[in-house]
Amino acid sequence: MYTTPPKSVVFYQALDKYDRAQGARACLNSGDFSWESGEGKVVKGNPGSMIKGTQVPRPMRNYPETVPPGFQFGQKMNRGHLLGNQLGGSGTEMRNLVSLYARPNRKLMAAYENQVAGMVAKGQTVYYEVTANYTGKKAVPESLTIKWLNLDTGEMPRDPITIWNTPTGLKP
Repeated sequence: MYTTPPKSVVFYQALDKYDRAQGARACLNSGDFSWESGEGKVVKGNPGSMIKGTQVPRPMRNYPETVPPGFQFGQKMNRGHLLGNQLGGSGTEMRNLVSLYARPNRKLMAAYENQVAGMVAKGQTVYYEVTANYTGKKAVPESLTIKWLNLDTGEMPRDPITIWNTPTGLKP
């Protein structure tokens, strides 16, 4: 048990030489970050926090600076957060955005992000890590790897979680 609440911190890895997001690391605890709606209103968390989870701005055509490498219009792709907005991840920081198919992003990735967000909402501190995995110079990640450790309970996935970035979310 901590004697004083730890501070949340988010670290985005630098873009690689192909301008691709590489990964994000965060140590999160309740009250140290916020999650904003698309209208910029705080939905959860501390409105005074420096760490603000935000959605990607819409409509996309008005925000070309938020379109990650490899994004294909009309292919059921999302501008996916590496660190989800419900965990304090930015929807405008290119080091946090990758091209993801809708199913892996909205169904698979979101389920794990929501699980971790639930731990944090209970006042638990969680170390969270996500890495984008690319093949060669391909602009779109082949998969994402997620790991976390609940520092209060010791809970963590048995093995690192792989999110396959395919239209179905299944391994190719």
